[in-house]
Amino acid sequence: MSFFTPVLSLMSRARYAHKFIIILVVFMLPYCWLSSDKLSGLYRSIGALEQEQLGLEALERYLAVHQTALRVAALQVVRQARDKPDVIEAIAEQSKRYEAEAAEFNRWLDNHGFGEQAAHPSARAEEAKFERGTAVDTLFMHHGTPVLGHVEAMKAIAARAHLVQDQDPLVFGEMDRLFNRILPLYQKLAQASAYSAYLKAYGYLESATRPSVINLGSEIAALATVESGTGSVAEQVAAAADSLLKTYSAVTEPYTRSRFFGSDSVQLWADDFDRYDEAASGLDSASASLFTEVRQQIAEHLASERSSLSGWAVALLVVVLVTLYLFAGFYLSVRGAIKVIGDGTRQLSEGDLRHDLQTLARDELGELAQDFNRMQGRIRELISEVARFSASTTVKAERLNDSAIGGQQAIARQTAELELIASAISELVSSVQEVSNNSLTTSEKANRAGEQCRDGQVQVERAVVQINRLFGEMDQSLGAITSVEQESSEIAMAVDVIKSIAEQTNLLALNAAIEAARAG
Repeated sequence: MSFFTPVLSLMSRARYAHKFIIILVVFMLPYCWLSSDKLSGLYRSIGALEQEQLGLEALERYLAVHQTALRVAALQVVRQARDKPDVIEAIAEQSKRYEAEAAEFNRWLDNHGFGEQAAHPSARAEEAKFERGTAVDTLFMHHGTPVLGHVEAMKAIAARAHLVQDQDPLVFGEMDRLFNRILPLYQKLAQASAYSAYLKAYGYLESATRPSVINLGSEIAALATVESGTGSVAEQVAAAADSLLKTYSAVTEPYTRSRFFGSDSVQLWADDFDRYDEAASGLDSASASLFTEVRQQIAEHLASERSSLSGWAVALLVVVLVTLYLFAGFYLSVRGAIKVIGDGTRQLSEGDLRHDLQTLARDELGELAQDFNRMQGRIRELISEVARFSASTTVKAERLNDSAIGGQQAIARQTAELELIASAISELVSSVQEVSNNSLTTSEKANRAGEQCRDGQVQVERAVVQINRLFGEMDQSLGAITSVEQESSEIAMAVDVIKSIAEQTNLLALNAAIEAARAG
C-alpha cells in the first residue's frame, strides 16, 4: 500500500469533480499529444504533396518558357550563317514571345514562393563577335547560356518541392526521366533545328562544324533507347527521339557524306528549322503524359493522405467525444448516487426514516445505497421494537405503580394496626404490671390476712379461689402476650417483604424510566 500512498493522499483531499478532472487531464494530455502529432504528420505530408503539385506545375510552366528560350538560342545560331532581316525578324518575334512568357511566369513564381528560381528576363545572350567558320556547337553554347540557367532553376524547383526526393518510385523515376532524357532531348531538338537551319543558310558543312553535326546524331541516338518496363512515357520519349534522329539524319546526311553545297536553297533555312515539328510534337506529348502521370500519382497520394487525415481526425474526435461522454456519465452517475446517499443521511439525521434511497447505480455506490436501506429498515424495526417494549414497560410500570400504591396503603393499614396492637400491648403490659403490683400487694395483704384471717377461713378460701382465677387469667394474658409477640414477628417479616417489594418496584420503575428515556 505504500506504493499508492501519494495518489491516495491526493485523491483523499480532492472532491470527485477534481478527481475526474485530474484523471481526464492525465489521460487526455498524452492522447491529445499523440493525436496532434499524428494529425500534424499527416498535415505535413499533405503540405509536402501540395508543394509537389505546385512544383510540378512550376516545372510544366517552366518547360514552355524553356522551349521558347531554346528556339531563340537556335535562331541566334542561324543568324551567324544568315544575318538577314528574315532571321532577325524571327529572332525578334521569338524573343518578344519569350519575354512575355517569362514575365508572366516570373510573376507566377513570385506568387507561389519560387521567386528565387525566376527565368532570365531575356533569352538573348550577351553580344559577341565570332569569326566566320566558328564551330556551330560553340555558337550554340554561347547563345544557350540563359537556357542552362533554366535547367538549373528547374532542378532547384524540383528539389525544393521534394519531387526528386519522393519515395514513390513512379514520381522519382519520371522526374529522373524529365531531367536526364526529356530536357536533354529538348536541347538536342533545338540544336538539331539550329544545325539544320545553319547548314541550309550557310550552304555547306564546313570542317569546323562537321564534328559537332556528326556528334549530335550520336547523342540523339543514345537518348532514343527505350528502358525496359518503363511504360508509355518512355516509349513516347523514345519515339520522339527516334523521329528526331531520323529527321536530323535526313537533313544532315547530304552535308556529311560529301561536300554538298546548296547555294540555291540558302533562303529556305526556315523549312529545315521547322522540319522538327513532328519530333517536337511527340516530345511535347511525352512530357505532357509525364506531367499527367506524376500529377495523377501525387493527386492519388494527396487524396489518400487527406482521406487518412479526415479519417484520423474523425476517429480521434469520436474517441475524444466518447471519452468525454463516458467521463461525464461516470461523474454524473457517481455524483447522483452520492447526492441520493447524502440526502438519505440528512433525512436520517433529522429522524425521517420513511423514505428508502432510490438509485439506478449498480456499482459500489449502489451497494452502499442498498446497505443504507437495509440499515434504515433495521433501525425502523429496532425503533418499533423499542416502542413496543416501551409501551409494555409503561403498562407494567403502571401496574407496578398501582401495586406499590396498594402496598403502601396496605402498609399504612398494617402500620395503623401495628400501632393499635402496640398500644394494646402497652396497655396490656401496664395491666400486667398493675396486676403484678396488685398481686404483690395482695400477697402482702394475704400474709397479713393469713395472720388475721385464720378466723375467716371462709374468706380465705374465697380469696384462694379468686387468686386461682386470677392466676388463670394471668396465664391467659401470658398466652395472649405470646400470641401477640408471634403476630408482631410475622408483621415485621411482612413489612420486610413489603419493603423488599417496594425496593424492587422502585428499581423496576427506575429501569423503566431509563429505558423510556433511551427509547425517547
